[in-house]
Amino acid sequence: MKILKSSSGEDEKNPAKEIFDRGIELYEKGDFEEAVSSFTKAGEMGFRKDSVENNLGACYEQLGRFSDARAHYGAALLENPRNAPALKNMATSLLFDGLWFDAEKLFSKALWLDPYDSETRLGLGTCLLRLKDVKRGIKTLRPIFRKSPSIQMVLKAMHELGDAGAYESLYDLSIGLPEDFRKNDEILMFMGKAALEVGLHADALELFKKLNSRSKSAANKSWLALARIANNDQEIGMALLDEARREEPDDPEVLQNLVFALHGSDMLDEAIPIYRKLLSLSPDDWILWNNLGNALYNLGRYEESIPKFVTSLEKNPDYEIAWNNIGNALEKMGLYRDSIPYHKRAMEIDSDFDYAHHAEADALYLLGRYEEADKAISESLSLGTVCAESWILKAKITMRTSPESAFDYAEMAAELDPESPEPFLLLSICHELSGSPEEAERMLRKAQALAEASDDDEMQKTIEEIRRRGLSAILKMLNIGQDIGEATEDMARYDCIDSAGSFYTDGMRLVDKGDLNGARALFRKALSFDPDSASATAALIRLENDRSNRKKYISNGLKIRAKGISTADLEESLRGRR
Repeated sequence: MKILKSSSGEDEKNPAKEIFDRGIELYEKGDFEEAVSSFTKAGEMGFRKDSVENNLGACYEQLGRFSDARAHYGAALLENPRNAPALKNMATSLLFDGLWFDAEKLFSKALWLDPYDSETRLGLGTCLLRLKDVKRGIKTLRPIFRKSPSIQMVLKAMHELGDAGAYESLYDLSIGLPEDFRKNDEILMFMGKAALEVGLHADALELFKKLNSRSKSAANKSWLALARIANNDQEIGMALLDEARREEPDDPEVLQNLVFALHGSDMLDEAIPIYRKLLSLSPDDWILWNNLGNALYNLGRYEESIPKFVTSLEKNPDYEIAWNNIGNALEKMGLYRDSIPYHKRAMEIDSDFDYAHHAEADALYLLGRYEEADKAISESLSLGTVCAESWILKAKITMRTSPESAFDYAEMAAELDPESPEPFLLLSICHELSGSPEEAERMLRKAQALAEASDDDEMQKTIEEIRRRGLSAILKMLNIGQDIGEATEDMARYDCIDSAGSFYTDGMRLVDKGDLNGARALFRKALSFDPDSASATAALIRLENDRSNRKKYISNGLKIRAKGISTADLEESLRGRR
């Protein structure tokens, strides 16, 4: 907080000035209670009211009496609306409470009155960045990098740009700093991190080499290791990380960089114990909880991942990525309908979260709600996503009614990810449905070659089925003409499906249609593939009419509970049927 000092032009023998100056001395010594008494007395003796009120506000801020502080800043501004320090102090107080919009207005006015005040400029830039006005935020902070006499002020600006994800601007602005600034270890660290983020891997390597030559520590070594890995020197990078961990086994920064390298290299089994170690050091870190869940999810341990995402949300209920990840895990478990509210919650928090729109569209597509899926995926694409999977889904949805129109979407996906077999498989299907069998065969061979090159066994099976069964396999894959009918439906359509989730989802469709016999048959099929399916067990406990069979499913539910993988749905069914 900035306090106002008396002017040298004022009467030096003025008793009020002497008491006011005494208040400043006490403030600077940290004796805020006594400073309050001095400023109050100076005000009673007729000293300038706006200065007295501002300084009282600064004292109360230091004493933790924030509402009193704001009341005094407000009184100062009523007396003199052009009091730049009072404007800045009030804005800073609001900024600390996350009232960025109100703070931005006051900082703007204070900067207009005093355009050379770097603290005010930093405050305004911070507000703009947190209000997602990144372009104006960068423009506001730029002069700090050009003119600031203080390394600490530059570091604060770098921190705000980093938090806003403006790494490219952070790096570009840092390049123009004076040479003596760029010798500072913290500035070198910021520059190296920014270079890694924007893909300037060679620059990052040089910066971290320089940092390690100046300041040897396990943490700095771990950053050099990440730069090595980014420059395709995996062996040396991992060896450096091992060295850093041996030197400082409990250093959170070393552990963070180690787990980042392991996770990024798909060494997920090795990453999980490091995540657990980090969480023992930082149990309230919601990002770590989410990332642990993500590692379990990528290992196919979907039910285990969900409690980690939930814990992340207990630490930060507005963390949209964790909400969306719960939805993703439920989808992988075949609970497509249950996943949708989680994707929607993620979008409520961040309406521009393109992948949440994509994930919702994927769930709707798998539920057969194609019009809704098309709307959701179109929203994702309108947000400028460059994700090939979104274009693939758009092609699948469109192909059901207009194979000719799906060409463009499949081609876009192939352009974005030319190493993926799926866009070429879709192009093959487009040609097949459009009556161009030779071109269809050419695209199918391309898809098969890519699937073999990437060891994509699932895609190779799909291609083999299409070659064996032709158009009927294509229609089945796209869910065209495959509405589920009565209980007597031929179960042969499921011969090549090996997912309990697929049977469960189709069983729930039959429940919606009132076909309980058919639903029970599919839920039983789900259990034959996965005896630990909590969802299928819960459904059978609710729907089974035969007493002995129901006892069997209750017993299975109790076994699932004992394994620690029960769900709220299963628990409710057990309570209702015991």
